[in-house]
Amino acid sequence: AAPWAAPDGGDAAAPEGWEARLLSTGLVPGVSAYEKMNVFERPDYSSARIGYVRRGVRVLVRGPVDAPPCGDGGQLWFQLEEGGFACAGKGLLIGAPLSAYLYVPPPPDLEKPVPYRYARVRRNRTPVYKRLPTREERQEVQDFLFPPPPDAGTEAGADGGAGAEPEAWPVEPPPAADDLGDLGEGAPAPDESPPPPAPAASPDAGAADVGPEDAGFSDADRELLQRGPRHRLLVRVLMAGFTVALAGMERSENRTWYRTLDGGYIEDDAIGMIDVRDERIGRMLDATTTLPVGIVSGRSARVYAKNERGEIVPEGALGKFDSFAIVGEERRGDRLFWATADGKYVARQRGIVVVEKLDPPRAVGRWDKWIVVDLTLQTLTAYEGPVPVFVTLVSTGKEGFETPRGVFRILAKHISNPMDDFTLGEPYAIDEVPYVMYFQQNVALHGAFWHRGFGAVRSHGCVNLAPRDAHWLFDWVHPFRPEGWYGVYATDTDPGTIVWVRKSEPRD
Repeated sequence: AAPWAAPDGGDAAAPEGWEARLLSTGLVPGVSAYEKMNVFERPDYSSARIGYVRRGVRVLVRGPVDAPPCGDGGQLWFQLEEGGFACAGKGLLIGAPLSAYLYVPPPPDLEKPVPYRYARVRRNRTPVYKRLPTREERQEVQDFLFPPPPDAGTEAGADGGAGAEPEAWPVEPPPAADDLGDLGEGAPAPDESPPPPAPAASPDAGAADVGPEDAGFSDADRELLQRGPRHRLLVRVLMAGFTVALAGMERSENRTWYRTLDGGYIEDDAIGMIDVRDERIGRMLDATTTLPVGIVSGRSARVYAKNERGEIVPEGALGKFDSFAIVGEERRGDRLFWATADGKYVARQRGIVVVEKLDPPRAVGRWDKWIVVDLTLQTLTAYEGPVPVFVTLVSTGKEGFETPRGVFRILAKHISNPMDDFTLGEPYAIDEVPYVMYFQQNVALHGAFWHRGFGAVRSHGCVNLAPRDAHWLFDWVHPFRPEGWYGVYATDTDPGTIVWVRKSEPRD
């Protein structure tokens, strides 16, 4: 194979300027062979982990560097072009293609609202197979997941036990898209490679709103989730309301199967596709459009204009999530109107929040980036020093799961991150929650494609944003993410952006 090898061992198109870069810089090609190839600040496992690259991503490295070996087999450290160090043989593969037997997930699509295609599981005890099963293997798994009661005969009962085809499994309808609520926040899935220890799970990580009342979890279901499937054919077992990320579609024995992002297989009739709305709720701010800004968090808001006699009369309406820059106020009788930048008026009313400019907390430098999350207004505003640059609606933690208040920094950010917890009263699992930015233990800013309830408390601790808003914020905040890296961690040289979570006083 060519030096720049495709994961299947074939030749892959070289990046533009590839040969010139090799000749001028002395770089050599490598590829990530682990599910997560960790990148360290120095060629030393005791140094800080600064990021990671997912399997199949090609990198340019120089080396080996002058440092002690990074493994018992004498493996050596190499420096990535973007900075940081990875161990050859411990995630980094140099001078050889990936094994054809290794599953390589598709890259995230960073042009769309969310990086992957998602589906919701329709029924409890849905199997995810390690490979495409035969008819006999499907029957074996069905018998494993739905064993007949001890006194049952060979015929399947109403519980879908032995003898029933998979089509006869109990089917529970998926919850309506607008009723999903916050599907929960949880800890990152464990790495296959040896990273530094992760922080302990936060009690604010919470459970899914899709719980026992919706999915009908039994004690046996919970036990199955907590101990794992323990079957030679299964990667995992999913419950109704869980969300999976998909990598592709295949046909086998006249059946349609979807490949999950973790490499498993799930039957198409066990899931329902999620139609992710492509919308940005947030508003970019500049010298001509700045704070204060009003945002419609209710269903609509009437717009007014002045007629020839100077009377303020109705003229159209704003829809949910529309926003307007406020340039003044005008009172007519007992009614207060906001004058907008485009010469119109909006009456003060319920269902409109007004975001005003704030002074930064003392920890913010003159031109540092910082974020303020207002728990009262359910808004997020991004600043560069004293200048507001972006404002949007969010959903923060509901009663009992309140988002913690204080001044924090972004600790880590991931293009996507799986979140699950099977130990709580309401188990949940979401594959690849998009654009995750942790700022305290397991509390994060992240995209939420499963609801549109922004502007009201809803989550179990995290700050939910519309996916396009989360993507913009993800690219804007620090730490910086080099191209091709899937996640990064804050360091002393690239500290995370400040996040100020506060409650404002309600306006009279």
